[in-house]
Amino acid sequence: MAGPGRPCDDARFSGGSVGLVIGHVSPEAALGGPIALIENGDTIVVDVNSDSLDCTELADPATLTARRDRWQAEAGRNGGVHPLVRTADTRLLRRMRARALPPLQGAGLSVP
Repeated sequence: MAGPGRPCDDARFSGGSVGLVIGHVSPEAALGGPIALIENGDTIVVDVNSDSLDCTELADPATLTARRDRWQAEAGRNGGVHPLVRTADTRLLRRMRARALPPLQGAGLSVP
């Protein structure tokens, strides 16, 4: 949501939406951030009162460390890029990847 001190972002979903809808786009997963460490079956807790979105499993330091180490090892074996990170093969994707802001900064695009 845009507001004082926050970038103007426009997140639209096609079709109808009822109830809580969460959309997230960020390069942080490609860089090994917390989103990259979430696995199928993990518990995601959304607290609309505190504006937080957390993965229960990543709250355990041992799990967080193991997953981060595994992610970094897989990226290291692939020339520094994780094998699940796709190539930004168009001008638009390259521009978006270069200008995307992390979630804590509004998850929008930075102004050039």
